[in-house]
Amino acid sequence: MITILLPDQIARYWNILGPAIEEALPPIASYKEERMNKVLSSLLSGKSLCWVAHDVKDEQRYLEALCVTQIQHDTISMAKSLLIYALYAFAPISDETQFNGLSAISKYAKSKGCENVIAYTQNERIIELSKLHSGNTVQTLVTFDIDVLIGGV
Repeated sequence: MITILLPDQIARYWNILGPAIEEALPPIASYKEERMNKVLSSLLSGKSLCWVAHDVKDEQRYLEALCVTQIQHDTISMAKSLLIYALYAFAPISDETQFNGLSAISKYAKSKGCENVIAYTQNERIIELSKLHSGNTVQTLVTFDIDVLIGGV
């Protein structure tokens, strides 16, 4: 089952969610000490959403994966996209769970007027699954540490 967590749920389970999100941050994320406070603030304010995939076995709920999303606006082309900012699996998850999660996220994105869903990943399995579901994986994200380029600290 795929669920969007409410702010009070995020606060209550931050001790579990926070470390998982931190491990899954994209390469564009700040390395400043307060970055996780900024992530938490964004989730609590509703600027970002935390989705969880969970299963129930023997009346116990098990987290399978989490995903943080945010609506992005390209101010040049005026395109609106839903960015999968961070994605974390607590254990190997089935292709079916991944597809159901992407389907739920896509329906949400469409309801918000987004043209597409975008994501960062270096996980080969997710790249292959993306290709199977008509995902375009030809772009490469390149990041530069400007301090290194300018000879700084």
